[in-house]
Amino acid sequence: MMASPAFDLFYIRPMPIRRPGEAHVLVKLTHAELPPPEHATASGRAPPDRLLHFALPSAVRLDASALERPCSTVEFCLTDHAGARAFGCALTALDAADDGGVQLWGVVALSSSAIVEVFRTLLLSLYAQRAVHSLGEPDQPPARSLGRFCARAAAEMACCAPVLSFVGGHHLWSGVSLQPLCKALQWSAPELAYLLLCVLTDARVLLVSERRELPYRATTALQALVSPLAVQGVFVPFLPATLLGADEAATLLNDCAQPYLIGCERCLAERAAPLSDGLVVVDLDAPYAPASAGVAAQIRRPRGSPAALERSALMQMRSVRTLCLRLQEGMGECVRYKEHVVQSACLQFVLTFCDARGRALAHAAAQPHTQPPHADERALGNALGCLGEFSAEVDARFAVRVDEPLARAELRRALRSAEAALLARFVERIAGERELSAAARCALSAPLLELVWRAMPFATWWQARTDADGIGHLLHRGGTSDSELREYVREHVHSLRQLQADVERRLLAALLDAADAHDDDGGERARAREPAGAARGAPAADAPSPVQPAGAASAGPSARERAPAIAPHALLDAFAELVAPANAEIVAPANAEIVAPAAPTLNSPFVAEDCERGSRAPPPAAPDLRPIPLS
Repeated sequence: MMASPAFDLFYIRPMPIRRPGEAHVLVKLTHAELPPPEHATASGRAPPDRLLHFALPSAVRLDASALERPCSTVEFCLTDHAGARAFGCALTALDAADDGGVQLWGVVALSSSAIVEVFRTLLLSLYAQRAVHSLGEPDQPPARSLGRFCARAAAEMACCAPVLSFVGGHHLWSGVSLQPLCKALQWSAPELAYLLLCVLTDARVLLVSERRELPYRATTALQALVSPLAVQGVFVPFLPATLLGADEAATLLNDCAQPYLIGCERCLAERAAPLSDGLVVVDLDAPYAPASAGVAAQIRRPRGSPAALERSALMQMRSVRTLCLRLQEGMGECVRYKEHVVQSACLQFVLTFCDARGRALAHAAAQPHTQPPHADERALGNALGCLGEFSAEVDARFAVRVDEPLARAELRRALRSAEAALLARFVERIAGERELSAAARCALSAPLLELVWRAMPFATWWQARTDADGIGHLLHRGGTSDSELREYVREHVHSLRQLQADVERRLLAALLDAADAHDDDGGERARAREPAGAARGAPAADAPSPVQPAGAASAGPSARERAPAIAPHALLDAFAELVAPANAEIVAPANAEIVAPAAPTLNSPFVAEDCERGSRAPPPAAPDLRPIPLS
């Protein structure tokens, strides 16, 4: 039985930021321990610990442009002690208070499904309807329509559970766009290729930025580019500045014994300075901060790594140069940016390491290149092919001799673990069998294969892979061209985005239905408060207008008609460049309260209708995503 993805919505009550007479431009915020929520959410779960550290900024700028950009969003990921992850998106808004100051409030969406772009669209639509749901009103709880929406959204997410599971488990789905990462690297193909190799070779990679919304998108995009492999060790897409102290941050960033990929705010990295020489530090704000050093100066070679990981040696390897050419074709210096070309170039590069049977190397040696391959390239491919035949024979004999499934699986894991260690030693012997010139070592793939096959991403994937994991048909065979792989990636990514867009439309429809039900509740309450004389045709003295009889059409437009149209992907670019506060310090916590919207009562006719409608709604049908044969 597939578990339904959870969905929770939490409301951060308005907090005064500046009192009248104060002239501070930068107001620092800290976050106290979360009090228990006043109302249960639709799922009955309490807010996670330290949620405000991720949802609220560390400081708020109150200059002239503060109210011109009233709201901002940030995506994040929470991981508990058991390894379970919850993905969220937080919206914070600045409003003018009645006393002349400024108040800060927000809404947080949490789910076990990593559709953070859908949650961002949902929160922006909720902000556009904030008056309907009584959001941002001081000393006033949110309207019951928000709780009604939570119940309906949870039902919709349960209906879409098979689709969300398929989308999230697909090896081509990233969850975010690759464009923010490419833009932060100034559309430089060598920088992206080097970062990809750092992740594949167990380096410690740290991405820093002053904009809170950028680290999650950049780290998640970089993680998606190593597919079908995965980042091993420590993976923190967004580490807020207020979550750790200076000593804790220095210990995590400098003394961590495992490889990691972490995105954090710049002020947190500055408190942990001086950073270790073994880190690969990437400044994501280089195009926006002229005073800082460029990206090329911020990326450093890990200390103690093999000489082959030198940037100069890596960029001279034929396979890396080919990757850079394909990446540059996809980036197009921003003018001709094609995301599917960038993703297919990285996929083709990573699949070279996944094909440990030597077919990719043998095929590459047989193809004409602008620069002829090394003479040992075909020999290496043939030797790996013989090793693969031996491994397949041993695996087949184990499958016949062992009857118990658990014992067979244990033997297969042990065999593949031994294979992963043997592959790295094998290519090491091939590369060091005789003295090679610098040009020959750059042409030969053995040094690069040795680095990747010794690392955790390949070893973990090699032991856990299955025959039906959908990767076998992607491995390079004779006749495979770049255009076929690009078309495969483009069609599959487009289908995955269509599935995600369908879930987004269902949640937006649930939000508008909850707002319409709120308007109907308001009309019924107004008729219930109508004086007795008005029913006989004599309106009350304080009544602003006659009340319509029961069953008459409403005079005003519904919330669905009044709500501004929020395009899922087009009109949201206006919110993409909202600047997060920078250069913030950690001070004593301020009282910030977070509550959840009131759960609707089951005796409400609108709630019963919404829940019943959500339970009967069929899930969107998954398109035909069968692999395209690469003949």
